[in-house]
Amino acid sequence: MSNDSNDLMETTIVWPDVIPRSVSIRGTFAQDSQKWWQETIPLSRTSAEGSDRYSVVMHLKPGRYEFKFVIDEVDWQINSDMYECASDGSGNTNNVVTVTLSANPSGHVVISDDVSNMSQNYGKDSLTMAHT
Repeated sequence: MSNDSNDLMETTIVWPDVIPRSVSIRGTFAQDSQKWWQETIPLSRTSAEGSDRYSVVMHLKPGRYEFKFVIDEVDWQINSDMYECASDGSGNTNNVVTVTLSANPSGHVVISDDVSNMSQNYGKDSLTMAHT
C-alpha cells in the first residue's frame, strides 16, 4: 500500500453517554510510536439516530489501534460493551479497534471497524462506509 491519503480510512469512535462534561481518547494512533498515548483527541457531543453521544471521526491507516477514553480530563476508562479489549502486556487493559480494507462485489472499498456491538447500538452506517 502506498503512503497517500487514499490509505486513510474514515473511522468513528463513540462514547455513548453524555453525562460527562468532556470525553477524549488517547492511544496508539500516532505514526511515531514514541508519541503513542501522548496526544489527546477530543470527542464532540453529537446526536445520532435519536441518541446523544460523544464521537470523533478519525482518518486512520489500516491496522490495529489500542486506546482509552479520558472522561472529564482525569478518569481513564475502557468501554467493553462497544469495543474489543486487550491487555498491553504491562497490566493495562485497553480498547481495540481494527481498521481494514476489503473489496465488496460492487468494486467499492469498504471501511470496516472491528466493533461488533456498535452496529447493534448505532446502526451499520456508523461502522461501514463506501470509499470510491
